Amino acid sequence: MADDDKEASRRNKQQRKMTKVLAKAWNLDNASPFRQDKLTSSFSQPIDLQTIGQKLDNGGYEHGRSGWECFARDLGGVYQRHILFGDTKDVSNDARKNLQEVISLLTHLDEKFGEIASKA
Repeated sequence: MADDDKEASRRNKQQRKMTKVLAKAWNLDNASPFRQDKLTSSFSQPIDLQTIGQKLDNGGYEHGRSGWECFARDLGGVYQRHILFGDTKDVSNDARKNLQEVISLLTHLDEKFGEIASKA
């Protein structure tokens, strides 16, 4: 297999793994406020799970560790925003619970990714 083919294969594998993590986050209990966000933002990071999915589909995450770190930061940031600025206490509590689930998913891949999401 040529080097270009190997690189494309690794890139596709990473994108599939990220898609699986995102799908699990999308399907967590009480995830609807985080799917398509109504909060306005001046943040540079994606504000909801749908935007992260679009970024993923458009190749917006670099290949390799730096891409995973950015992905973890974006996912964590979605929940952190709702913890800080959520409409209701229930949404903030759901954000905390879902963030813990996402941290667990990312930590399963690499402990550092979970740590990044927790500090986003």
